[in-house]
Amino acid sequence: MKGNFLVLRRVRGGDDDLVAKLYGTAGKVSLFVKEGYLVENKFFGVFETFNLVKMDYYQSSGFIIPRDILEVKRFSYLARDLRRYLLMSYISQTILKHINFYDEEVFSLILKFFLKETKNPEASYFKFFLNLLKTLGYEPLFLREKVKGKFTFLDLEKGSLSSSGVKVRSSLLNLLKKIHQISEYERVKVKKRDFEEGRKILEEFLSYHLNK
Repeated sequence: MKGNFLVLRRVRGGDDDLVAKLYGTAGKVSLFVKEGYLVENKFFGVFETFNLVKMDYYQSSGFIIPRDILEVKRFSYLARDLRRYLLMSYISQTILKHINFYDEEVFSLILKFFLKETKNPEASYFKFFLNLLKTLGYEPLFLREKVKGKFTFLDLEKGSLSSSGVKVRSSLLNLLKKIHQISEYERVKVKKRDFEEGRKILEEFLSYHLNK
């Protein structure tokens, strides 16, 4: 079999074996390379985190095993920049946590943001997540609603404002709306609290729809 995969995470399995989580043609998969951490291994350096790998592979015991590498795009070098590393890490964590099956539009969206230069990884991540929700068909309705007051409630079914549901700060929803609506969204300052709470509510909304 042949396919294209993004390396989202890799770890050492045993002394020298390499185990990685990939997302691509076969969905979210686990890869195993025996002695993959040894310099003399022909796959050494190929499965660096964030790389895009086109390969010939087979499946065995729940893993995919590479036979041959057809092409490698070494996006891992982009992560030398801290802000790009943060954005790519946020995206990888989200895909690992929530997305199991392959979707061509989702794959293209990940690539687009992996290759994006960013000065504001938190705002860019929110933009990615909102685009991800739209791609999956779960765009929340609050993005088109008028949000008032200090606090409001969010209905997870439609992502709309409600008299009950998940309590959330109105200022946070307005921040997400602004990032969604404007082209120069990287100018939007995202405080630590906003990022943590915004990420939590978006993940809760996505989990609700994926698990119902």
